[in-house]
Amino acid sequence: MEVIETCCKCDFEYWKVQNFIKDASEIDNIKQLVRKYYTFLNEVFINLSIKSLAYPNCSQIEFGNLIAACGILDAKFTQGICDTQFIASKVDVDKRNFKTFG
Repeated sequence: MEVIETCCKCDFEYWKVQNFIKDASEIDNIKQLVRKYYTFLNEVFINLSIKSLAYPNCSQIEFGNLIAACGILDAKFTQGICDTQFIASKVDVDKRNFKTFG
């Protein structure tokens, strides 16, 4: 579990939720939710990226298909908004300080 928590903390260093949500308590609530389901979310990401033409990343198409299949899209959160959020959340891989575990 220590490796999973370390990975989660590392992901939090690069996520861009603060660009979309300004309320610090809401961001903390989201972090708690992500921590709770981090292992599952990581498995979903790995599954999507394995199928992706953008391997080892998850492409916008695969992510959009997942969001649609989960029934998250509606009149307020459309495919266009989903695509915009996906693009805005991309991390510049060249700027990441990759850590090794061992």
